[in-house]
Amino acid sequence: MIKQNPIFRSLVSVSFLLMCWLSSAVAATNIPAQIQQKAVPVIRQQAQQLFGSGATIFAGNPKGVVTLVEFYDYQCEHCRHMAPAIAELINKNTDLRVVFKPLNFLGYYSTQAALAAIAAYHVDPTKFLAFHKILMGVPLNSSDAIKHAAEAAGYDYSKIQKAIQSGQYTNSISANQKLAQSILKPSLGYIATPAVIVAASDTKSDSTAPITFIVGVATTEQQRLQQAIDQVAAAAHDSK
Repeated sequence: MIKQNPIFRSLVSVSFLLMCWLSSAVAATNIPAQIQQKAVPVIRQQAQQLFGSGATIFAGNPKGVVTLVEFYDYQCEHCRHMAPAIAELINKNTDLRVVFKPLNFLGYYSTQAALAAIAAYHVDPTKFLAFHKILMGVPLNSSDAIKHAAEAAGYDYSKIQKAIQSGQYTNSISANQKLAQSILKPSLGYIATPAVIVAASDTKSDSTAPITFIVGVATTEQQRLQQAIDQVAAAAHDSK
């Protein structure tokens, strides 16, 4: 069980909510070219952790030629607004693989939700999207809220608890945090969510295929994400 001082938790929450707001402001004016230029080389360098076996949660087509990676926090309002758009992209694009990278910048319940999400995926990946959708739609102000969300998605919550208590998924969240920082700090100068990367699934450090990096995505940006998916898919098919 992770404990935090309530005052510290509140300060973290306010700081991260400000970052969420800043990220939406960036998205509203589109990511400047210089930020894309800074982010893309770092994304290529981190390709294995982003697109390879190090990924923690997959959805969509596991063999899809296009991968969308989302860094998010379950308590970030902009992430919550983005969730239906990501779900729709999964449904519309049969060649799309999605990698979910939950973060825990908003404190205790963000940590608990991220741990539960990763554990739930490994308990039964077929129920993960339903669980994810519910978590994104309910107030996460108690451990019971996470438990009820899991049960509503059809999980036996005791199995999720057992998986969490094994301790094997704590490192996954830490790895997500470090990965997010390695990409967002050099390009933006701060950590913000949601942060979305669209690239070819076989992207490597020496790849030249197109990469799209978007921060603070709102539902109005779904068309932009679809265009990025189409661009990467077309390039992948042309190279065959």
